[in-house]
Amino acid sequence: MTTFSFKDVDDAYGRVKSLILKTPLVSNEEINKITKANVFFKLENLQWTGSFKLRGASNKIDQLTKNEKKQGSSGLFLWESCPSSSLCIKTK
Repeated sequence: MTTFSFKDVDDAYGRVKSLILKTPLVSNEEINKITKANVFFKLENLQWTGSFKLRGASNKIDQLTKNEKKQGSSGLFLWESCPSSSLCIKTK
């Protein structure tokens, strides 16, 4: 399993912050009572794409080398939604 440091997360945020919307963090009293815990929901469904996956895909594209980006300019980037991850593939 891959581990991430706070710096990794902070660096990724710096790369994508201009591309993403700030989405609300909400809680629900009924769910808190049922779980006997404070449960919070990050409403990433309010992103431009309707999903949190914009963050990961944008971060990955931003980390491509100049050569990889140049190669990508003659092709397409395919964003495929998977149940637990996002996948960005350069295609021709």
